[in-house]
Amino acid sequence: MKFSPQDDTYIYGIGIAPKQESLEKQLIASELAAKSDLSSQVVIYIKSEYWERFENQNYINSEIYQYTKSVIKDFEIVEIWKNEKNCIIYTLLRVNKKNIKAIVNF
Repeated sequence: MKFSPQDDTYIYGIGIAPKQESLEKQLIASELAAKSDLSSQVVIYIKSEYWERFENQNYINSEIYQYTKSVIKDFEIVEIWKNEKNCIIYTLLRVNKKNIKAIVNF
């Protein structure tokens, strides 16, 4: 089970990667998993904040996907750490909610 930090400024994503054949591949896998988690969190945030503003709600998923792709480009790596006991790498990413508001401008 994973728990993301929560605050009023950022949305976070956590990636977890088990031991792999190389550290480089493990780091990439952890970052990709964090980006996926971050994307999911951004979609939830956009829907919760802006749902009523979408005129055609059948079109909303396509629009949110485009917004999410734009927002995720501005992610920041907060921390990468390795659990030495089980060789799992964790990556914590975040994106500022202001970036979302700038892209989803209604």
